[in-house]
Amino acid sequence: MDMVQSGPSLETETLIALEEKGLTRREVEVLEWVARGKTNNEIGLILSISPRTASKHLEHIYTKLGVESRTAAVVQFLEMIQQTREVRQARDGHHMPGPPLSHQS
Repeated sequence: MDMVQSGPSLETETLIALEEKGLTRREVEVLEWVARGKTNNEIGLILSISPRTASKHLEHIYTKLGVESRTAAVVQFLEMIQQTREVRQARDGHHMPGPPLSHQS
């Protein structure tokens, strides 16, 4: 199995938000792969680091995000992505889905 894969691409706003939380670029890479369901062993192969190094990056990520698990880190990560998309859509004037407006007489 070929473990060489191109990493996911984050929007600039999301990267900035993660960096404001103190995450390094490498920690962001690890978090992206965790969000894709990769194990520490798989992340190690993909990023050419040891599984232990991937685990240490995750420990730092948990501390910086104020969470205690992979799941909580991924939830916060996905929420940040969603928030930056919504901000971009609002800024660019794209219609954001929501409840229909009621017409009052």
